[in-house]
Amino acid sequence: MVITIHDIIPFHRNVENDNMMENIKQHFIKKYIREYMKYDNIVTLTSHIKNQIISEFNVNEKNITVIPPYIPDSFFPLSGKEQLRKELGLPLDKRLILSISSDQPRKNLQMVKRVMANLDDSFKLVRVGTPIGDSITFNNVDIVKLNKIYNASDMLFLPTKEEGFGYPVVEAFSTGLPVLSSNIDVLKEVTNGAALLINPEELKENVEGVYSIMDNHEYYTKKGYERAKYYSSSAVKKQLVSYYNSIQ
Repeated sequence: MVITIHDIIPFHRNVENDNMMENIKQHFIKKYIREYMKYDNIVTLTSHIKNQIISEFNVNEKNITVIPPYIPDSFFPLSGKEQLRKELGLPLDKRLILSISSDQPRKNLQMVKRVMANLDDSFKLVRVGTPIGDSITFNNVDIVKLNKIYNASDMLFLPTKEEGFGYPVVEAFSTGLPVLSSNIDVLKEVTNGAALLINPEELKENVEGVYSIMDNHEYYTKKGYERAKYYSSSAVKKQLVSYYNSIQ
């Protein structure tokens, strides 16, 4: 049997809402995860999570293999940004900052709000998720529409404090959208130099990061699109086939 562990965020107290029901849920999640750690074949998405698993559960390093998830081929560059914005009801005269996440505390949405308050009027926030301030907000979008939103935007902003992987980052890369994200270890690994990384706690650094992305837009577009190839379905499937052949 092969066990896949996406992250161990439930083991990190204070990352999520610290209330009684959350504690009960975490208790049972932890119980089941500890049982899974007894297996010899464990797959996880990043070396960062692998190291956390080893540290938290004292698992033999040889039992854990890192295989990244693949990003669906549904995320790709589209031409005609102006037409896409018209179709989506987005302003043509603004620089659009895209934010995609849940509203969990670890997503650091207060920083998104603070950054927007410190940018000039040429910027507008586009949210996929819960609204932030006067953001243009989308909910329950399918993958086709989400690809259009990426392509209609000017950058992705993800000042998260904790992630198992950070799917929006690689989805953005696949569409040619530059990324400004946290300098946490897992995103350092996932982006591998293709995004501009900032301290998620420092307002000035985040604001300056937005302007830097816009000033170096083509550079980060190219870097991200190149990095996305590592997460293509063909590249990841080769790793999966090789892994399963090795454990038969």
